Amino acid sequence: MFLFEDWRQSHAAFRRSITTYFDAGYEWVAHYDIAAFYGSIDHRRLDQLLFPSGYENFRSLVSECLAIWSSSSPHAGLSHGIPQHLNASALVAELYLQHIDEQLVSSGVTYVRYVDDFRLFGRSREQVLEAVLLLTSLCQSAGLVPQTAKYKIFRAASADEARGGSASLSASDRHRMRVDAMTAAQRLRQALSSTPADGAMVRFVLGSATPNPNITAVVLENLAGFPDLADEFAAYLGQLSSDAVIARSVYENCLAVPSPYDYVEGVYWRLLSTFTLSTETRASMAREALTRLRQSGAARRPASRLGWYQFLCNSNNCSVLPLIAREPSTLIQMLAISAIRPKCVRTRAYRQMLDRLMVRADYEPALMAIAGMLSEGVPVTGTVPPAEDVSGVLANTLGLPNSIDSVDEMLRRRYGMAGYGAWQSFLTDDYDHARMVLFWADRSYSEDRNAWVNYTDTFNDIVFRKLIQVFSAKLPTANVPAVRTKKGLVDLGFLLNNAGDVALKQPSLVAAFQALHKVRSRSPASHAYEKRTAEQTRVVTGKEQHRLRRMLAKGYAELIVVLRAIV
Repeated sequence: MFLFEDWRQSHAAFRRSITTYFDAGYEWVAHYDIAAFYGSIDHRRLDQLLFPSGYENFRSLVSECLAIWSSSSPHAGLSHGIPQHLNASALVAELYLQHIDEQLVSSGVTYVRYVDDFRLFGRSREQVLEAVLLLTSLCQSAGLVPQTAKYKIFRAASADEARGGSASLSASDRHRMRVDAMTAAQRLRQALSSTPADGAMVRFVLGSATPNPNITAVVLENLAGFPDLADEFAAYLGQLSSDAVIARSVYENCLAVPSPYDYVEGVYWRLLSTFTLSTETRASMAREALTRLRQSGAARRPASRLGWYQFLCNSNNCSVLPLIAREPSTLIQMLAISAIRPKCVRTRAYRQMLDRLMVRADYEPALMAIAGMLSEGVPVTGTVPPAEDVSGVLANTLGLPNSIDSVDEMLRRRYGMAGYGAWQSFLTDDYDHARMVLFWADRSYSEDRNAWVNYTDTFNDIVFRKLIQVFSAKLPTANVPAVRTKKGLVDLGFLLNNAGDVALKQPSLVAAFQALHKVRSRSPASHAYEKRTAEQTRVVTGKEQHRLRRMLAKGYAELIVVLRAIV
């Protein structure tokens, strides 16, 4: 749905779809717009859509909130309308129209929609009219009516005519706004001065005009006066993140006129976190964020708290870690942890934060903290999961399972082989190392074939050396190569080519390991040129990866049979 994307990209996709249909021969078009869409959404119907059954307490709370939020008077108690310019409202609006979309699609109507702006297509006027009548009937059943001033059916002479334009702007105005900074700034100021403010015009100007001092000045002047346009202002100013003067203006505006709206303050602190600032300036702002964070109540101003967390995390201020550990909201905690920078991940304070997260009833924040360590290559050894970890999720993530063998699970899932369940007994003190390498191999399988080959070859290296040691210990007369000489460790390639009795007892395993090792040696992730031929190395193909995967599946299955017999 459009609300999960940048609105400019979504609207551009909407316009491209119109062009596609016109080019395909759908020259007859209907422009269909719903009048006062957000204000017309019926609460009773919305209740049925959102809560078909159950959740009585929550549905009652939502109904009470909507009755208040839908009117400028808290006592009006309206039964229709939702607040505008909020992401949550955009989601609700999409859900409200979902049934209409489903009916249009099932009826074979050719159309595209952006919020409440429909374009219906046909190869004849009658075909489009039939679609319009169906849409009108569906809208009426949902308590919605078309905006007659914008409704029309016509035969488009061009894709541009089919697309239409902004109802508030002529083509010449739109062109001038793209090239004339003063015109754009004047339009923006007029839109903000009108009663009520013309939000559509504000979005158009900020989204289409090239950032310039005139528009920036208007935005900065109005930051505190239009809380419902905070997202639009922040998106525009975010394009100027290298301008420290603008950052200072945003910061001083927030301090001088603190917003009574929690969401707005959160938006502007998140905006500040993206700016390039001097060390001194960032430190000063960080002190203010820490002060506000410490003074905020546990259940108050959640959006602001998230903004402060993100600013502090992006500033590499590790003083925020104990506060994240004590944050009562699991959701805010997870979002804050995702913003922690590598510098803080490597600190003792981060591990102390993780220890505190471990004792929480909900383990998602702890999992995110562990993931942060793994992604930065920080060892998780020494981190002990709580005794209450009944599900075993935390222990398994840390590579410390009681009954779940991480290596076994990853191999079984990737290669479709029978479980072994005793990799810890086989790999002993190399188990954690092997598990970590295999984790990265499994993770890169679909993302980077060259990385998968390298990590898998490293895992095979660990396994094959252990296997030789097991043969030497369990079968003293076995002919196996030495894994170490006076000069150090023997290369894996030499061990595989001189495997002796290991190759006799496990030919599929050795063949698979040799094939993968050979591919690694000619991968650009390992070398620029092949050692013997001096030819340029090449990337691993999908066909090669599938072949190696089949060979490894057979080889690992053969290995398990032998291990069960001798370990």
